Amino acid sequence: MVSLAPVIQRNCKLNCLKTAGCCSLLLQCANVEHINGNKYGDFLQELGTTYCLEDVEMGWGFCPIRIEDLVPSFSKVRKMKIGLGTSLAENVLCALPMICPFLESLILRFQVISDRVVRRLLESATNLQVLCLHYCLGSLTSFSFQTKAPALRVLRLHWVTSWLTNDDLTILTENCNLAELSLSGCKLLDSSSQDIISSGWPNLALLHLEVCLTAVLIMTIE
Repeated sequence: MVSLAPVIQRNCKLNCLKTAGCCSLLLQCANVEHINGNKYGDFLQELGTTYCLEDVEMGWGFCPIRIEDLVPSFSKVRKMKIGLGTSLAENVLCALPMICPFLESLILRFQVISDRVVRRLLESATNLQVLCLHYCLGSLTSFSFQTKAPALRVLRLHWVTSWLTNDDLTILTENCNLAELSLSGCKLLDSSSQDIISSGWPNLALLHLEVCLTAVLIMTIE
């Protein structure tokens, strides 16, 4: 399979690039030339001249590439999804608000995250409306969400906040005005969670609770 470089070269107005599970997509068939010590040099050079990208999804195909090399072409990105096979360092995740100043939606799957990462995103990504954390690893605590995020409308926390309590839920209602909330694996929530959610976010359009003990039962029954 040939490299993506010629595809990007011939489509200068490319604004959506999604590659996941394509382990050989960036490689050339043979005699791959190394540019600056990187066998993906052709691809990086072409992508670096593309300033129209607004929607990016990265999976296995991007695994060896540093996102720092893509900074120029990511300046207009509004939607980003980072999945299994691409691992972004903490300093890169923290720098996303600067790399992608117009970022509105961020989905992280199987990434190593921390309180520092989440707080930096909520505090500095002023246009961020959607934040989804799925099966992420790291030392995440309630401190992550103890900051204002007035633009945030959709929050999905799937199996990353097992420590979430009613007190943490109350803090969330005070810091963001959600239209969609999805929680999985929050086993410390109880019957009082329903009142906190209904009073804290009266304009919810979607609520998804999975394996959240009695809270799930109450929501289902009523």
